[in-house]
Amino acid sequence: MALIKKLLNKGFFESVLNRYYNQDVEITNVHITNGVVAAGENFCSTLSRIKIDYSFGDGGRQHTLWMVCKSLPEDEYQAGFVKEMKMFECELEIYGNIIPPLSKLDYREKMSPIVYWCCSEPLPMILLEDLSAVNYKMTERRRGLDLEHCLLVVEKLAYFHAASVALHEKDPNVLPKFSKSMFRKSSITAKIISINYDEIVKQLQNRPDVKKHIQKMKLAKDRILTELCNVHKINCDFKVLNHGDCWINNIMFRYNNRGVVSDVAFVDYTISCFSSPCLDLHYFLTASANLETRSKYSTIIDHYFENLTRLLRKFHTKSMPTREQFDADFRIFSSYGFGTALLVLPFSKANHAEGASMEAFLEDESATGYRYHSVLNQYYKQNVAINNVHITNDVSPAGESFCSTLSRIKVDYSFDDGGGQRTLWMVCKSCPEDEYQAGFVREMKMFDCELEMYGNIIPLLSRLDYREKMSPIAYWFCSAPLPMVLLEDLSAVNYKLTERRRGLDLEHCLSVVEKLAYFHSASVALHEKDPNVLPQFTRSLFEESNTPTKIFSITYDEIVKHLQNRPDVKKHIQKMKLAKDRILTELCNVHKRDCDFKVLNHGDCWINNIMFRYNNRGVVSDVAFVDYALSCFSSPCIDLHYFLTSSVNLEIPPKYSTIIDHYFDNLTRLLRKFRTKSMPTREQFDADFRTFSSYGFGTALLVLPFIKSNQTEGATIEAFLEDESPTGYRYHAINNEQYVKEILHFLPFYDSLGIFDQPAK
Repeated sequence: MALIKKLLNKGFFESVLNRYYNQDVEITNVHITNGVVAAGENFCSTLSRIKIDYSFGDGGRQHTLWMVCKSLPEDEYQAGFVKEMKMFECELEIYGNIIPPLSKLDYREKMSPIVYWCCSEPLPMILLEDLSAVNYKMTERRRGLDLEHCLLVVEKLAYFHAASVALHEKDPNVLPKFSKSMFRKSSITAKIISINYDEIVKQLQNRPDVKKHIQKMKLAKDRILTELCNVHKINCDFKVLNHGDCWINNIMFRYNNRGVVSDVAFVDYTISCFSSPCLDLHYFLTASANLETRSKYSTIIDHYFENLTRLLRKFHTKSMPTREQFDADFRIFSSYGFGTALLVLPFSKANHAEGASMEAFLEDESATGYRYHSVLNQYYKQNVAINNVHITNDVSPAGESFCSTLSRIKVDYSFDDGGGQRTLWMVCKSCPEDEYQAGFVREMKMFDCELEMYGNIIPLLSRLDYREKMSPIAYWFCSAPLPMVLLEDLSAVNYKLTERRRGLDLEHCLSVVEKLAYFHSASVALHEKDPNVLPQFTRSLFEESNTPTKIFSITYDEIVKHLQNRPDVKKHIQKMKLAKDRILTELCNVHKRDCDFKVLNHGDCWINNIMFRYNNRGVVSDVAFVDYALSCFSSPCIDLHYFLTSSVNLEIPPKYSTIIDHYFDNLTRLLRKFRTKSMPTREQFDADFRTFSSYGFGTALLVLPFIKSNQTEGATIEAFLEDESPTGYRYHAINNEQYVKEILHFLPFYDSLGIFDQPAK
């Protein structure tokens, strides 16, 4: 504890809060209360309550934050038990890597406290939200839980279990590592069970009411101990991530104004395991229900199973246990419940605090000792009523969206606890109905990328600064049976699209690159925090023989054909004729290029994927991005070239330097704010902008024809690729006056960046 006390100083907490809030915090007072849990209440950790008074460095008002510091038990024997069971390793993994993706499946569910900081060295320690400060309470462990409390606990367990199934189906490699058994031969837990088993037989063998059970117990000890040690190896068709230690002291309740339980949160994920959900159910029911409730087990189990299957349907999982299968597993894993009765229940029901330790239990055999005494004592979460749903299909006209079908949804609803009717507007994004375009989306794995972005990456980025809105809220998403995302309708909160053919003026462009700078710098901070998250986004928009490469090649040849005799661009066209194969090769390898400074690029940052909000004077006040279907981890110059080529109006090209300067100034400012190690020099940035210039020209040939076309009839990717006639969509897209004007601007610009130059021999 001396080392922990030394660590928990003002400077330490300032660094913790600076990192959590991503801004400077000034701490005015820290008050630590040690030993907040009495002897006999907690055997696996030392808990300290911490009150921190602080303000932000901008001179704002004073705030108070309550935390709990969880560290190793001071008792050496109990600390040895925690190390033997590798409890902190498990809990650090659960809080750090498992709870966040589970929580994303339903933003209203609070499963556990916020983790402000955790470490394994120099000593294992976790700083957690103090749930009591947000009105969660523990119940009295010896009294046990009544039916109302039990039903709410198994509802939350059903959510935790169902969410883990969804996570496992998304990534089958994450959960099976939680395979450690609480019971192992010669472990402390096995010794405790063995002692309790023998004591029960000894103390109760002459009681007529249980004599027949005790006689059978005498013969079953070795077999039951073997079953317990092998319980995690039992084959079962339906597996979940179990909390693993779901007893009354690890469950906290919140109550409404009428004293009715309104929510449940779990703590202490120290022995979580991937196995049948019946492990958690047996453990909870045996360790935590009161005597009256035990006669109502069937009601609790029915309630759990109904909620489990409802949530599995909600999360669109493939796994769905039958009731017959579930009941069979409940019986197969019943030894776990009896093991809990012998391992946990003696400590749970004891009111003997003095000398309450594992060492006392294991070593003191006296009639006044702790062992003998123990053996003898044995977030929005509300129901919603939907009043009306109105769906407007295909709200995006032909030529506006090639990669999805969009439907607008209006939902009128109210809460069961009263209050007036509310309205929620959503957009449902799904695969294009056009089979050719749907095939293109599948080929490019666009929905795979977008589900990963909305589900995992954007929430992580958003936590760096709560004031920034980068994208719509994702209410729900799935990849099967068909890819689909339900998103916040940004138009309902006053965001608007601009007219794509007109392009953006300087004011809009500066606002866009400010938000891009935030998105990019936040991704650098995330990458430095976890270097394994973003490199997965490596897919190139251009790959040999894929659809974008075919479109680029067609447009390239058409431009050369139709503009080769124009005197004003003749010299650029002559160089273009010789450069096609090399530029195509560069585009296909653009994501493989080495660059010292990398960010997560939006990847498809064109005018129809950017929405603007305006103040009362009509001035742009905010920007939000949609459609993260092509995100990639590479130089930020990819997004800049893509945006500048696809989205600005014809007055802007002379002002490119103003926009690029504004982006770079904001990028470096935000990188300093997020305290990143990576910080590009302007010289390095300008060199990368030139190196990645082929990407801008690629955008001009791939995306711009579709953007500048005003033809809507027959505006499909298939028509562009297949119809070569002078009346077809391709001819119009490449030869319309607006597109030709744009190309005439871009040819000299990209020639000046050297993309048509032949490499020196």
